[in-house]
Amino acid sequence: MLHLALFSIFSYFLLNFPAHLSAGETVSYNTLLFSYFLIAGSLSFLKLRNLIDMFEPISMVIFISLFLYVISPMIFLIRHETFIETFYMFKGCTTATILYTISYFSFLLGYYKNKYTRQTAVKIKSGYLLSKFKTTKILLISYIGWSISFALSLIYYVFGSGMSLGYVLLFSLLPNEANYNIETPLKFLINFSWSMIPFWIYIMLYSHNKLVKIVLTMYTTAIFMYGGNRFIFIILFGSLFVINYILKNKRPSLKLVSLVLLSLIISFVILGYARNGIRSGLGFSLSTFNPIDELYTTFYTNSNIVMPFYCIVDKMPRLFPHDWGYGYFIEPFYYFLPRILFPWKPGLETADIVVAMNRCSGFDISKTYGMATPNFSELYIEFGYLGCIIGMFLFGLILSKIKTLYTFKKTNIHYIIIYAILFTALFQLLIRGYMATNVYLIIFLIGPVYIVRYFCPISVKYSRIMFRRNSR
Repeated sequence: MLHLALFSIFSYFLLNFPAHLSAGETVSYNTLLFSYFLIAGSLSFLKLRNLIDMFEPISMVIFISLFLYVISPMIFLIRHETFIETFYMFKGCTTATILYTISYFSFLLGYYKNKYTRQTAVKIKSGYLLSKFKTTKILLISYIGWSISFALSLIYYVFGSGMSLGYVLLFSLLPNEANYNIETPLKFLINFSWSMIPFWIYIMLYSHNKLVKIVLTMYTTAIFMYGGNRFIFIILFGSLFVINYILKNKRPSLKLVSLVLLSLIISFVILGYARNGIRSGLGFSLSTFNPIDELYTTFYTNSNIVMPFYCIVDKMPRLFPHDWGYGYFIEPFYYFLPRILFPWKPGLETADIVVAMNRCSGFDISKTYGMATPNFSELYIEFGYLGCIIGMFLFGLILSKIKTLYTFKKTNIHYIIIYAILFTALFQLLIRGYMATNVYLIIFLIGPVYIVRYFCPISVKYSRIMFRRNSR
């Protein structure tokens, strides 16, 4: 089924080769087709050799590679959507596609260098059903952690963005004016909302109180809806979905995966339309909602981020120099400084990736359209061609280590939760560049798991005993 789907997609773009392309765009389209052939071919090879699993990191990387760097640009060329305003955005497409394809195979070398990465079916040797004492302790810490994270997020929305307490607690049923985009010294508090997710996962796994689960799920979802960031719902619900199947040593059917993806797409489309009203305090409304238009708008606004990437590759270092690691190693240090204590802290508009994107695009594309650029683009901004190839190799090594969180024999529920969160967070980490944000996203997502693990450790001996009990 997978091989047939990949071949069908390739055939569609080959048979629908657009006739209106310029000479340069024709070269770009042929390059994209060849890139698809290589990346999709690698996926087929890995599947045939049983070297890939649905829930391992490389699956997410291949999906993003095909969707963002190959399929989306071909759709833009077919639809002749190569301009933003009067600025042509596809001049660097051919070079950027070649660079990404080479770097992708460098990533594969790094990923499969670890012999444990080649394992796809490993029995979980951990205790999921813990003793009542440990379960109670985990739940107590999780309730406290979730409450603190929720309270800090609430402080930001009420005192930072101007939403009323009733508006937040009653799920935007009481409209009031607010401004999510204002610069407030309290904005750093919104980072704590991400920490609600791991605490929520522990509660979903170990609490028997259905009412508490429902209430906490509703308020966790509400907090993220006020922020309007759609990616966080992939982490929120996707991680629990992944954990459920990893613990059972099973994988969902293609039908179920298709239904889940369809549900995510519908949710993304609706939230994308309604989030401006929610953020501004006007509440949730679908009064002028057009599903077809909003579906393509959602696709376009989440995939046209390759266009600034093309401009960057075209103009750096020809017109602008590389930044040689400043955005990777320096900016993360001052990003998290609370503005309320450090008012001199530079704004996001001064970040290396934003400056490079605006310079190379020819206008303030980040502010005018709120556009971003992929993570791979930031790697190029900082280190150039060779840096992309080496960086992707190292990225493959890192992901191969992350996979062992749920495949090595001494794993336990803490490591499985960390793995599921990192796996689903890969979606955001790959499509949105800015190292500073991504670093603290990971810290706030998995930090709470280490807190729970510190107070409720699960020994290797205990894990094996519990596994034997659960296997009967």
